[in-house]
Amino acid sequence: YYKDRRPHPDDSRSDRMELEDDDRQARATVAEFNRMRRSVLTVRLLESGFRRGRSHAARRLALRMTEVDSAAEVNSTAEAARRPIQIAVFGNSFTIGSNCGESTVQPPGGERGCAWPSRLARRWDEVFNSSGLFDLAEVNAGAEWRMYQENAQGSVNIAQKLPSVVDEYRTRGADPDVILLDNTITDAFYGPKPWFEALVRALLGAFPDAVVVSLRDAKNDMAESFPDYLDIVRHYGLASVDLVRMVGTLRTSPDEPYASLRRRHPGVDLLWPQVQRMVESDGTACGDGEPACPYDHGVPCYWDGFLPKVEKTQCAYYPNNHPPWPTHQYVADSVMYALLRTIEYGSGCADDGGDEMPSSPAGVPEDTVADRESVEACFICREPVDGIDARSDV
Repeated sequence: YYKDRRPHPDDSRSDRMELEDDDRQARATVAEFNRMRRSVLTVRLLESGFRRGRSHAARRLALRMTEVDSAAEVNSTAEAARRPIQIAVFGNSFTIGSNCGESTVQPPGGERGCAWPSRLARRWDEVFNSSGLFDLAEVNAGAEWRMYQENAQGSVNIAQKLPSVVDEYRTRGADPDVILLDNTITDAFYGPKPWFEALVRALLGAFPDAVVVSLRDAKNDMAESFPDYLDIVRHYGLASVDLVRMVGTLRTSPDEPYASLRRRHPGVDLLWPQVQRMVESDGTACGDGEPACPYDHGVPCYWDGFLPKVEKTQCAYYPNNHPPWPTHQYVADSVMYALLRTIEYGSGCADDGGDEMPSSPAGVPEDTVADRESVEACFICREPVDGIDARSDV
């Protein structure tokens, strides 16, 4: 539970005492999640959702992780020797953390946040700085996170802010080492215009050495509503965390341990809730099944057909678009696994495992997945003629 992991002075304020039941319920759910998480998020399941990206970018990230000594030889300053890994996160209301609170007062972002990027940042710190698995004199374990998230943000929105993002990194003199793209839920609503592909081409052109990791979120109709996703991932050599495939594996694979999990937990989802409905404790729908806020109908509401049984703690519609906090933890761990596997590949410590991904070089492929005319019609201003700085006097 986040309050037990890192206590905060606000937790003991007198006006928070009425939250004892809230904390008790949250701790019970966390305990149930911890009992079942290892049987759900196995290495086999993680591997089923992971796709290796461009070998060039993987090698560069691996070198960045071990550049402490070489950087110190060139420049003896601590800043040069310990330049943190630069990680940029793009996403929408799911990435921001709508509905993700373990309790009604947990913030979505920040060091105590419930959203998967905050959980990922903590996991990165745990793995590289707190686990004792790495010699910090030899590993560049620091990371600097920049969050570019907005409600309903898709590729078309990211494309319009890309010039300012590029300018921000150029001004700071440090391009992103990793770009995490989590915009498939919104992109699925955009129809046939290939904004996702246009954005990928622009990102690879602006940051050719970055590892680009795309997430395919497991909204229940994602495979049908975004049919070109896998073709784009393969064509451009993106790393990918495919949660749709992971949910499908849990639901239908005849192999173990998945078959045993289904026998143990029949008729429920364990990774990402697939039912667009919330229910009361007895299984009846909470109002119309999509209450905006906790206790809108005077009783606790839970995600239908999902374990662990998680009580709605925050205000947000669309329970399938905005899954509960266990999903955010699974996503964070899945992305961490993808980053570790990418570093492993880049270091030459593992073969490709028969992965389908091509060993793409740096740069942008000449050909496109969608027809070139439609991709080029998704205009992205890559080099603005002029700019306006809100901090200036002009």
